[in-house]
Parts: sequence; structure tokens; C-alpha cells
Amino acid sequence: MQETLASRFPDADIRMNAPNHDTGVWFLDFLADSCQLTIQWQSGLGFGVSRFGSGCYGERPEEFFPALKPALDRILSLVASEQSSHPA
Repeated sequence: MQETLASRFPDADIRMNAPNHDTGVWFLDFLADSCQLTIQWQSGLGFGVSRFGSGCYGERPEEFFPALKPALDRILSLVASEQSSHPA
């Protein structure tokens, strides 16, 4: 996912945070213009997607996807809608 987002949005700030143990949650922070997302992934559980500032530490993601493709499709949709609704 990180490589796909980086290739589609080369100017975005994308930061990956690995878990401290094998069963932990990976976090990917995505910032591109006015679109700011946090993507979570945990083996066996899938992907969570939230907008920055939408919750507090430890809360569940706003949206959940069991597989990469629907999560990536939703992320691309959110980025497109944020970019089109916030002209430069």
C-alpha cells in the first residue's frame, strides 16, 4: 500500500510505523494537501482507515476493510474527494 500511494501521490508525506511485536498493528500516516489519513493494518484482521483528528488514541478506525483492494479503493476515493473539494 505504501508503494502504491507513494507512486500515485509523489508529493505526499507518507510515514510508516511498525509495531513493537509480530502481532501488533502497523500504522501509515498519509498527508497530501488537505487530505490527512491514518491507515492501520494487523495480520488476520485487515485495514482500518480514519481521517486525522477524528478520534483519540486507542479508538477503533472509522472504517474497516478485510482486504487490501477495498481499503486502497476507499483511500483513493477519499483522497480524490478531499482534493476536489479543497481547490488550491
